[in-house]
Amino acid sequence: MTPDEGCKLPCPLCGSRNSRTMQTRFYEVTCATWRRRICLDCDGRFSTLEMHVRGEPAIRLNKGRMHSSSKLSMPTGSTSIA
Repeated sequence: MTPDEGCKLPCPLCGSRNSRTMQTRFYEVTCATWRRRICLDCDGRFSTLEMHVRGEPAIRLNKGRMHSSSKLSMPTGSTSIA
């Protein structure tokens, strides 16, 4: 998936979700990705900042609900993952 395919953020000027990435920068220290975008409907330009958020692993279940892995019942005993 390209960055343009994954962007579903609306344009702050017109609300359209149709945009294209003009420039991308990756910052190693903060593990952040900055993107300069242009709206293909109104030609407005805006920036996005993508950052990795650490947290407890979660699993998405039916109907989009998120559950913490600590709240799910996990099998006990020795198991192997191939």
